Amino acid sequence: MWPMIALAGASMASGLLGNGANLKAAAKAIEAESRQVEASNKALIAETARAAGELRRQQTYETIRTAQALQHTKAQAADIVSTTAVSEAMADRVGASAMAVRSDIQRQADTAEASIWDNNELMNENTNVAMQTMLNQAKQGFGVPTIRAPVNQTASIFAQGLVGMGTAYLNSQPKTKAKS
Repeated sequence: MWPMIALAGASMASGLLGNGANLKAAAKAIEAESRQVEASNKALIAETARAAGELRRQQTYETIRTAQALQHTKAQAADIVSTTAVSEAMADRVGASAMAVRSDIQRQADTAEASIWDNNELMNENTNVAMQTMLNQAKQGFGVPTIRAPVNQTASIFAQGLVGMGTAYLNSQPKTKAKS
């Protein structure tokens, strides 16, 4: 009887020790994968930040170009109006025709300015779409560890060992017949 109980106890102890080793190995694997995923995520964040900075740098450059184009357009319109006024004065032209020429010059300047603003708005919208697309791709590329911790089976192994010892004990008892 006692050898069977000892065998069941040894089986239980072996299972408990094996389960502990499995849990330690799994913990090391989880830690290694977590470090690798963390390093990958840090690299992704750094690259995304670099690309976002580059997009904003380009947008700033385009904003400066827009301001320069607007300044140039206004300066050209002012020069043309001034030159036209001098020409009209020298030709002694006044009245509706002179006003019409100035009005036409101003209309062309306003059209050019509106076109510059439209181009700037389109560039800003394209930059914002590119930024959103880049952020969405980065979000999809963000890693999460895939190894899951194994279930601690210590209680199950212990219970199986107790059942084994109990069964061994009961099997070792003499059988009695029921009285009729």
